[in-house]
Amino acid sequence: MQDFRWPALITLGVVALLFVFAGAVGKARAKYNIKAPATTGDPAFERTFRAHQNTVENALIFLPALWLFAEFVSGMRAAALGAVWIAARVWYFVAYQEDTAKRGRPFGLLHARVRDTRSRRRVGRGEGVLLTHDSREIRKNAGILCRDTVLPNQHSLEGDKPWRHSSAC
Repeated sequence: MQDFRWPALITLGVVALLFVFAGAVGKARAKYNIKAPATTGDPAFERTFRAHQNTVENALIFLPALWLFAEFVSGMRAAALGAVWIAARVWYFVAYQEDTAKRGRPFGLLHARVRDTRSRRRVGRGEGVLLTHDSREIRKNAGILCRDTVLPNQHSLEGDKPWRHSSAC
């Protein structure tokens, strides 16, 4: 029989984390004078609110995965991964509070470049997404937007040359 004490402790940690983040949203509401049920107002409040909501949304995916992993693989390993998830969410919450102009490269590890810079190969099979910081290169390499064929009412912002959708460009 599996020992589920550690995954249960992680689950309690996630619940506590959600309560702490909800408290931070409440403090932000008071600080920026945002009355419930409003969810918009000062950008600092909106960042706090979104960080909390993002964590709630991720917890809905994480908790069942934690328990399935604990049941079918290992309760201790599930708890270790859960502790990493909690630490990452705290890091995310704190980092998300920063003004976007001050953040620099978005969250470092969370938005790592997925690209082999030497061979410039695509991730996936043409329809895959190449993650870089150059959106034009993303479109070109992922085959999302290419010049040539006209689609009705679709024109580029760079002049009169039309764009088409194709993974063969």
